Amino acid sequence: MIYQIVAMLVVVLSIPYISRVLGPDKVGVYSYSYANVSYFVLLSNLGLNWYGEREIAFKLDNLAERSKVFFQVMILKIITFTVSVLAYFIYVKLSSVSVIISLLQGIVLVATIFDISWLFRGIEDFKSITIWQSTLKVFGLIAMFLFVRSEKDLLVYIIIQGLVTLVPNVILWGYLSRYVQLKYIKQVSIFHDYRVILEMSIPGIAVQIYNVLDKTMLGLIKQNMTQSGYYEQVGKIVTVTIVMITSISTVMAPNVAKHYSNGDTDYVSEAATKTYKFVMFLAYALSFGLVAVANVFVPIFLGKKFEGATPLLVAYSFLIIIISLSNVAGNVILTPIKRHNKGTIAVVSGATINFGLNLIFIPRYAAMGAVVATIIAEIAVTIIHLVYSKDIISLKKLFVENCKFLIGGITMLALIYILDHGIFSRISINNKLLLVVEVAVGAIAYIGIVLLFFGKKIFKELVAILKND
Repeated sequence: MIYQIVAMLVVVLSIPYISRVLGPDKVGVYSYSYANVSYFVLLSNLGLNWYGEREIAFKLDNLAERSKVFFQVMILKIITFTVSVLAYFIYVKLSSVSVIISLLQGIVLVATIFDISWLFRGIEDFKSITIWQSTLKVFGLIAMFLFVRSEKDLLVYIIIQGLVTLVPNVILWGYLSRYVQLKYIKQVSIFHDYRVILEMSIPGIAVQIYNVLDKTMLGLIKQNMTQSGYYEQVGKIVTVTIVMITSISTVMAPNVAKHYSNGDTDYVSEAATKTYKFVMFLAYALSFGLVAVANVFVPIFLGKKFEGATPLLVAYSFLIIIISLSNVAGNVILTPIKRHNKGTIAVVSGATINFGLNLIFIPRYAAMGAVVATIIAEIAVTIIHLVYSKDIISLKKLFVENCKFLIGGITMLALIYILDHGIFSRISINNKLLLVVEVAVGAIAYIGIVLLFFGKKIFKELVAILKND
């Protein structure tokens, strides 16, 4: 949780700085080139991190078995890493992206062979991972402020981002002798679980490809790095918002899994219902809030160079609601009750729809086309998740409660729109002050509608959820 908070703060602090210093075009180059190296990172890992973590957890107290799992995974990673690097060099030679940029982005690929964080997660040594990853995130942020000062420093920015990933991975090797002994390497059976590894890799690979596919297709089809830059930064704003909202799902999931394993299915339904109320309360507020203040927020947060991204943020903000609905169904219901395969069906379906719609929309509408394709794909993912969850949670009740929050969001949006095009349009007011006033007015309106529908008890319920009661 500490690392997630640090990572989120680093993103929030870096977005406005990088937007102003590098500008849309260079941010787009970074986004496109990083998305492309991500596929080779996936090939290098190939589900081995997930498999390794699980097997280490199973053999937590057995040094010999733990060591054999470690060396099995590392030997397989050397093979997949070698194949991935060779493939990446072919890509670098054929790609339209600058060779130096592609090679520097390759630092992230090199980091995969040194990544043994899965071992530490398996033995539940989260402290070592958190300390070093958080420390390097902070150092990376400081280095960015010191050394990335203009558009010419794109290469420096890529190096810093790569080292933030690579260095903590290398440092963790210094702790390896505590948990693994080299003498057991002779007893390793390398390929005995290859089917399990491949099965475990499919869902993760599907999710990761889904997350970067639109950036690759936008850069490849339009070859307009400014559009890619708009899409990247708007996407980060929405992603940070979603992570903040849905972090409660991560907290609830272990308890749900525990109660389900003990046969308490009623708790699953109760926990999902409570989580949905908390998540949707925030999702509708922040989604409609961003739509309402986008015209003022974008120039303040991203800078004037990104004013063209305002329509993207307006459209993209609705993903906050859609993904939040999907996230709870996936992480609080389907995964804890061992319906992972249903989640895989949803993600693969979403990725397929996204790919097809990107081919149709991006050539004509550029970044906005990618946003629309993503929204439609995420709606499909959410519907599939909810259909597979309907025996656990009442979809009718969920729909009714969503309508109440929706009315609150629309009321907030309408009020801010009326003020923005009425009183505020006739007076001279500083944009930052205007943003504060709009947020305050919107919050009061939204909370007022929520109180009207749910009464004061809803806030007691929300606090109870935060306490995991």
